[in-house]
Amino acid sequence: MRCILIEPFSGVSGDMLLSALIDVGADENEVRKRIEDVSGLKVSFERCKRGFINALRMLVEPYEETEKTKLSDIIKLIRDSDLPDEVMKIAEEVFVTLAKAENVVHNEDVVHLHEVGQKDAIADVIGVCTALHLLGNLPLYYVPPIITGKGVVQTSHGTLPVPAPATLEIIRECKLITTHGSVMEELLTPTGAALVGVLSRPLSDSYVPVRTISIGYGAGTKELAVPNVLRARIVELLQFPSERVEMIEANVDDLSGEELGSLREKLERETLDVVFVPALMKKGRMGTIIKAVVREGDGERVANLIIEEGGSLGVRIYNTLHRAVAKRDIREVQFELGGVKESSRVKLGLGLDGRIVSVKAEYEDAKEISDRRGIPIKRVIRAIEDAGWRLFSSE
Repeated sequence: MRCILIEPFSGVSGDMLLSALIDVGADENEVRKRIEDVSGLKVSFERCKRGFINALRMLVEPYEETEKTKLSDIIKLIRDSDLPDEVMKIAEEVFVTLAKAENVVHNEDVVHLHEVGQKDAIADVIGVCTALHLLGNLPLYYVPPIITGKGVVQTSHGTLPVPAPATLEIIRECKLITTHGSVMEELLTPTGAALVGVLSRPLSDSYVPVRTISIGYGAGTKELAVPNVLRARIVELLQFPSERVEMIEANVDDLSGEELGSLREKLERETLDVVFVPALMKKGRMGTIIKAVVREGDGERVANLIIEEGGSLGVRIYNTLHRAVAKRDIREVQFELGGVKESSRVKLGLGLDGRIVSVKAEYEDAKEISDRRGIPIKRVIRAIEDAGWRLFSSE
């Protein structure tokens, strides 16, 4: 399975990530056109050296800065553009993540973007999302830990500790794996943190064998003892990547159907996967075994949710399991049902060689069509998945 692997040994900023993706193979002219169309900035890329490493850096023509930019203004800017829908969607998600962090830190009722609301941040986000699209939407992984730097940084809010408060909030929200490192500089910016947090996953097993296909280096602006570059590689994974997870189990036997439904909905939001298994408990009571998979470090928090909401007096936590993760992709299919054209999303599962091994209808789409048309959902799902196999099985 092909993927993009980034190595943040000298931190991450938006322009470093964008330059690395272009250096590794994204079309520079197309990326630049998209950036300039949306942001109104003039950008260029040039070769430079950081230490002894030949890298690509991004240059932005000077522009007049604004003090604050509303999230709604940026979303409108994106939606009024001619960007592909997929690029719009992930760019919006990055800016929402940035805005939430800024809102938590500055405690404002109206969500604004401060340092990260400048046009160069818009250029970085649009550029990175476009570059990933041009590279075939390959899954993006980072090699942890991300180096944040330490010390203090000067901002429009005054002197702040590194990582800056907004950056640290994104680290927390996106569960990024970080360390300070030894450099007394800001190496991880809010924009860099949001891009990595939204678009990538950690490659938890650094010993996964890979075959390197192409290499790129994106240059930062600092002169450091360690070259201030971000390395990106397109690699062929020779086994499925894995992630570290925890398994949680608990028995409950005194909840009503409504209470079980409420607990299930909350656990679906907080876990990677959850199942409820009917069981015969002590003294012939009917009960439920709850089994949930969570990311490493989330076990105690989710266990506490089960104790508070489910009344369980004991939750079993199995620590540090490894879960193989197949590549997944969401596509849209057009199909005909009862002589009427419909559309739905399908979830594709891909094997190591990139072949499609499963096609699953998106349940919410199938349910909407079923309810609207009065057609049994099993028939709708079958029509969606048949269309998906016909369209994508030859890829």
